[in-house]
Amino acid sequence: MSRPLSFLAYSSALIAIFIGLPSAASAKAQTDYLALCRADSVTDRLRVEACGFAGHNEALPADARADALSRRAQVIAGVIAGQAKGDGDFALRDLARADFEEALRLAPENTDIKRRYLAFNNHWTGKADAQLATANALLTENGEDPEALLQRGLAYMRKGDNAKALADVMKSAELDPSNVEAFIAMGQLLTNMMRNEESYQAYTKALELAPARDEIRLQRMGPALVAQHFDAVREDGDLTLGGKFAKTPLWDVRGAANYMLQDYKTAAGDFAEQLKLDRLGVRALVWRFLAQYRAGMAGKDEAADKARELGDHWPSSVFAFFAGSAAETDIFAQIDRSPAELRATRLAQAHFFIAEWGLVTQAPPASVTQHLLALRDAGIAFGMVQTTLMGEPAVMNDNNILEMSVGTARLREVAP
Repeated sequence: MSRPLSFLAYSSALIAIFIGLPSAASAKAQTDYLALCRADSVTDRLRVEACGFAGHNEALPADARADALSRRAQVIAGVIAGQAKGDGDFALRDLARADFEEALRLAPENTDIKRRYLAFNNHWTGKADAQLATANALLTENGEDPEALLQRGLAYMRKGDNAKALADVMKSAELDPSNVEAFIAMGQLLTNMMRNEESYQAYTKALELAPARDEIRLQRMGPALVAQHFDAVREDGDLTLGGKFAKTPLWDVRGAANYMLQDYKTAAGDFAEQLKLDRLGVRALVWRFLAQYRAGMAGKDEAADKARELGDHWPSSVFAFFAGSAAETDIFAQIDRSPAELRATRLAQAHFFIAEWGLVTQAPPASVTQHLLALRDAGIAFGMVQTTLMGEPAVMNDNNILEMSVGTARLREVAP
């Protein structure tokens, strides 16, 4: 005897509202729902419907019903991840969680369902302590389980314990080298730890396993730039930023790579796109001008115009320096007047801009080297400050990653 149709109709109708699935009430009575639920070749629509009927059919064994419900929950969670629907996300997430909890009530010892629920919780709830407890229980039961190790690593990452997280994720990848998610997590952790060459290699491995996943390319772009794999940055940007990720604010990363590859016209266009997306990203103004100047698209008159337009705002002194109406000391004086949280990043940027202008104008190599060494010694710094833009509060988030990456490469050129 199955549950009343009203419950099935409610749950499937809720899914239908938000992801366009057909009502469960329209399913053919003679269909083998459990077989459809477990089949590899069916669509998400049919799987959700079939798993829903199988999961609530009390004539089936408890283990089979539990497996069906957990599979439906897994599909629903995947749909939420790939198709944001605002408030509908919460309803679907709650439905997926209810399916998992009912599945575990029916089959509390089912390790596969525990793994699926652990992965769901890691992605959607962020309750690291509970995730750790579940992962540890799985590892106690099953030894070195690669999926449990991965999920425990993600929980450690949420708690900020990168060392433990990395150890678990690397062990998971060693045990199951076909699991792309382990290499993605490894890349994220290594980026957090500023181990950019290793992060680049981890993302590259993930792309070998899943070459069609553009989000991996987007994640690889940052560490690839810092590790000075400029061709890879340009390739990743070319394959992603022109499509559905066009509004991702990584145009400046591709711009820096194109700049170093001496494609200055394209780089100028990249920085122009970045400025459309980041209204506070004034640093891109300087990069765009440098690219335009090298491409013969702008000159000192344009620098003077930009300095006047910016007035007292950063980086007006940099443009005035380019125009020949200000000295290096004027740049550092403007930085001293900046918000304290932004001075370290702007100081590093200033050293890069002065050095790069020195290369453009053929300044004495010793002067260029001096500023590049100062940039290198500054390291990668971040600054964040609350500001007001057009009468509205905004957060300015500044960093010197572009300058640090390109500046290190320049230092190798001028002082090998």
